[in-house]
Amino acid sequence: MNWNIWEPWYIWIVGALGISMNMDFEAAQRLDAMIRNRACNASAVRGLVEKKLAIIVGAGPSVEKSIDVVLKGKGCAVIAADGACSKLLEVGVTPDIIVTDLDGNVDDIYEGWRRGAYIVVHAHGDNIQALEEHAKKFNKRVIGTTQTRPIGCLHNFGGFTDGDRAVFMALELNCAAILMIGMDLSKKVGKYSKPWLSEDEMAWPFKYAKFMIARKLLSWASRLYSKPILRVVVNGYDCGEQIDGVRDINLNEVNEVIDEVYLMNLLA
Repeated sequence: MNWNIWEPWYIWIVGALGISMNMDFEAAQRLDAMIRNRACNASAVRGLVEKKLAIIVGAGPSVEKSIDVVLKGKGCAVIAADGACSKLLEVGVTPDIIVTDLDGNVDDIYEGWRRGAYIVVHAHGDNIQALEEHAKKFNKRVIGTTQTRPIGCLHNFGGFTDGDRAVFMALELNCAAILMIGMDLSKKVGKYSKPWLSEDEMAWPFKYAKFMIARKLLSWASRLYSKPILRVVVNGYDCGEQIDGVRDINLNEVNEVIDEVYLMNLLA
């Protein structure tokens, strides 16, 4: 992501949420120092994503009913957004990439990495302690990201929450299309989002505000990259209003979408 394109969004998000730019930059400096001698470049994961359908697995409540989508996605790139890694491991799937700021179940995130996933660790002002505690565990297949201007070995792919940041990363790595599951981004937080949750619960105000920002960013991504971005919506789960530029599909349409993207690549 070109910093000049992302910076206005970052400034807006900082103002909207009262985030400290200084703390964000400090977190970026610390993560860079921790991983610079073992960090991969983005080119290391490009081959996992380029020209493929990227299935982004979020930790929203509907992931319970939509997780089987990843079992249908032969040849697709599976990217877990933080706590969604736990659900993938439950069904026997190791994601290709885990995008995390380390506030999901870190034991499961570590297990996914141990099984071969690349981990994309994000630094921001609120997770410095988690970085200090956990980032050193990942001694290979690790990429660092920041929401500030990139420094050292760190990248800024764009995006703000783990889920939409995974979408931006896949688009920056030239995926063919995006298919999101468990990206409800509405009034409830899924139980896989945080390790202390035993069930889905109503989104607290700060979390809800982040969901609304993610929606705006996904809509912008649809215009910026001009590639299909689709979201699986599940009956009985609140996925909120449709996101402008994002095509909502139901579970019965998934196979057709996978075939569409495969054919699109075949004819390219």
